[in-house]
Amino acid sequence: MQDHGKKIFLISIGVVVAVIVAFFGYQGYKAKMEEKRHAEIHQSGHSSAVEYLKAGKWGNAMDTLNGLGDDRCDDCETLLTYSYAMMKYKDGKASDGGITTAHNSFEEIGEDYCGDLADNVRRDRERVNADYEKVKARQAEAKRQEEAAKAAKKAAEEAERANNVYIGDSEEKVRRLFGTPDHVGRAVVGDTETKQFVYYAPGHDIIIYLQNGKVAGFMD
Repeated sequence: MQDHGKKIFLISIGVVVAVIVAFFGYQGYKAKMEEKRHAEIHQSGHSSAVEYLKAGKWGNAMDTLNGLGDDRCDDCETLLTYSYAMMKYKDGKASDGGITTAHNSFEEIGEDYCGDLADNVRRDRERVNADYEKVKARQAEAKRQEEAAKAAKKAAEEAERANNVYIGDSEEKVRRLFGTPDHVGRAVVGDTETKQFVYYAPGHDIIIYLQNGKVAGFMD
């Protein structure tokens, strides 16, 4: 009886071990199959994206690569950036902003990139960079013209102010522009000296009021 019980015990242990081995073996098999499935999804998507990029179908390539999600590899990420850059570039017909965005995207791709489309990326990077230099030149010229316009406006305003009388101008400027007044009225109240300069002119008189040497008002 004792030997029989021992035999049953050993058989039970064997069954448990077999179940455990089978379970973990199944889990390993399941994991490998899942890994294989993801590898196939990646390979299919990656290959399709490469063909789209070769054909210049940037939007299709982006959709395909984005659809891979976590199955994207490093090269997929680079190709996604490349497709985005070229979509923004619009074959050289993009706005300055689009060309700048394309250039910045290419900056994210290393100069030493050697993936599936290394030659295409190198060629298109050169095209985008050449157009980006033109964008910078246009922007520099636009800025130069803007600054020149501001300087011209300031000079005109200064010339205008220099040849006309404004509130706060000095008595010296009034005399320089209009000469010696035909009549001067003067009054002092406390610390305030008020002068009235009158210039006779055909049809009307020009009257300028000064307080403590500064123009306070005028009539013409």
